[in-house]
Amino acid sequence: MPVPRTLLHLARQQAGLVSAEQCEAVGVGPSRRRNLVARGGWRRVTRRVFDTTAVPAEMHPYDVDRLRSAWTALLANPLAIAVGACALVLHGVQGLPRKITPEATFAGGVARKSRDGIAFRQYVSGMATVEIAGRDVVVVGQALIQTLPTLTRDQAVACLDSALYRGLIRPDHLAEIRRGLEGRRGARRAIPWLSLAHGRAESPPESRARLRCHDAAIAPDDLQRDFFDGRGRFLGRADLAWHLGGNR
Repeated sequence: MPVPRTLLHLARQQAGLVSAEQCEAVGVGPSRRRNLVARGGWRRVTRRVFDTTAVPAEMHPYDVDRLRSAWTALLANPLAIAVGACALVLHGVQGLPRKITPEATFAGGVARKSRDGIAFRQYVSGMATVEIAGRDVVVVGQALIQTLPTLTRDQAVACLDSALYRGLIRPDHLAEIRRGLEGRRGARRAIPWLSLAHGRAESPPESRARLRCHDAAIAPDDLQRDFFDGRGRFLGRADLAWHLGGNR
């Protein structure tokens, strides 16, 4: 008997993963799940979470890995709230490393024992959340505060650039993120990176190129600059642009 298409469709949205509860909802019970694992078609990720290997063919393997970490943490407990890098992945923020730790928290600062590489964080202060794909995810600003100190400079700036470019945060939110970082482990290293963020950087490679120029003391004056000829005809767009004077 084939696995229900509805379950495989759901798995593709979750980087190939499904929970036991999701399986039960479409009639894939414990014995069927055991058989699927025994035959090698499925793999048990952690208690009551399974990898069906059903992932979108067009998704880059790095994106699959990051999304799988986020859903591993969420599917491990129906009350889990995505935090940190996992929350950023679900918001669509780019620039994170390929490998991120599956991490989640619980409302009210409830403690849970980490297991199978999943980190269950305990945050005693309240956090604002939004719903994504039916699950609670901390807002982008809070997720950045939790994540930036764990990243390299280039990764942190790429994440900030992506969040700004996609309109997930505004430039004035950077001051709030700075205040949220103060007093955290790694904050002294991460806070100066906020000044390097640029809302017109389209992608992590562009962010890295801009930082290389910054390090060489030739930071570009503009990003995503459109160029036109004397008749107003569009000539092209430059990722990085320098003003040379004389309208050049």
